[in-house]
Amino acid sequence: MQQGQENEPQPQPQSEQSLVIKEWYDKAIAKTKEIYSMLTEDGHYQKPIQLRNPFIFYLGHVAGFASIKVNQETLKKSSFAPTYDVMFERGLDPDVFDPSRCHDHSRAPVQWPSIAQVNDYVQKCRREIFLNSDEVEKKNDTLSKWCQKGRIHWMCIEHELLHQETLMYMYLQMDAAYKVPPPKRPPFITSSAKTLPPKKISISTAGKVELGAKFDALSFGWDNEFPAHVVDVPSFEVDDIPVTNEKFLEFVQCGAYEDKSNWASKQNWLWKTKEGMKHPESWQQTGNGYVIKTLFNENISITDAATWPVFVSFSEAQAYARWKGRRIMTEPEWCRIAYTSPNDDDDGRKYPWGNDAPTSEHGNFNWTNLAPTPVGSHPLGTSAWGVQDLIGDAWEWTSSVFAPFDGFEAMDIYPGYSADFFPSNDYECSHYVLKGASFATSTRLIRPSFRNWYQSCYPYVWAKFRLANDL
Repeated sequence: MQQGQENEPQPQPQSEQSLVIKEWYDKAIAKTKEIYSMLTEDGHYQKPIQLRNPFIFYLGHVAGFASIKVNQETLKKSSFAPTYDVMFERGLDPDVFDPSRCHDHSRAPVQWPSIAQVNDYVQKCRREIFLNSDEVEKKNDTLSKWCQKGRIHWMCIEHELLHQETLMYMYLQMDAAYKVPPPKRPPFITSSAKTLPPKKISISTAGKVELGAKFDALSFGWDNEFPAHVVDVPSFEVDDIPVTNEKFLEFVQCGAYEDKSNWASKQNWLWKTKEGMKHPESWQQTGNGYVIKTLFNENISITDAATWPVFVSFSEAQAYARWKGRRIMTEPEWCRIAYTSPNDDDDGRKYPWGNDAPTSEHGNFNWTNLAPTPVGSHPLGTSAWGVQDLIGDAWEWTSSVFAPFDGFEAMDIYPGYSADFFPSNDYECSHYVLKGASFATSTRLIRPSFRNWYQSCYPYVWAKFRLANDL
């Protein structure tokens, strides 16, 4: 345990809501500590993905962000560490094509503080949040709707949960010399069997699906999740399982990955050639073929990981789909096969499998495994339409550009969270919507309205895809 992480103060619960929030804060903080315990001291200062900050930034960021939002912006209290607040307030997501284009963000210092100094800042941030939690509750009626009823705390908790996944896909890219693998970790679930051909599920009639959510229906939702609205979805056909490593290997080995005509735009092709992409970032080429990268450098042969879903950028997924003469689902199509049934466009289900709370039997999420699992491993997670693996292993690409719903209202407490990445902003590389969850996604984030997003040529995210076509 790093200096400064012991004896953290606990909030004084004032209600059942406070007890639930405290429980989630505790879980989020414990997971963040666990992640940083897997880094050497030098590892804290590594930046394995140049489009992101080093690990030391995120150590200060998850707590600093929460303290700024709760203590300063909600309760209007003075900062106890203004220099660190500026340093750690906001991360960055620069344009993949031109990293000089980026939203407003914290600037990296010439020299980062020591681990002990950052942990001291983190402890003080946590203390201030916990000591002031009752004041937030007492002032509920005077706060904006985005902060009322504990929403300000839920925002901070979900923000930390999301960054834990960022930390782990960064960790995957880091040299083993900077890692301290935990002594106990779940075994890989592999299969050398051939991938069964996907079944084409026919959604043969047009239907409707509700996107988004009603504001008061959620204890918290990000601004891009609102408002709820119903959209028409034409008939289409979709594979019941995602594309696997085995199937994508065929695309690479036959030369189609190197065929410019399969790439949807000149921009995507230029990115591929500039970056020297010969295969997905999640693979590594060896003298004996390909292996799949894993968190602790225990790389798995592509033969053993043949039935794992392949992790790719949207541009790579789109190239594969074009090669197959098919396409990737839209966000409304994904939601229709996940949250409706053949007999009812509005059966009220919370999850693809129904309304039972998510468990490891429904999918590979919530850190049950630290790697993907073979497709089709969780039949209890199958949707009413017969589509598998919608939640778990990896987020799922849709072909929908990340854009606001009609009636969008930016959060006053974090106005740039979504709006900075909508198409109207100065990005050459568009962001696309992803749905579902990865193996490192908390159950807190598994809800129908939640929308993730990444740039089309960002290759590091844990993202899968499946093929669809019109009928």
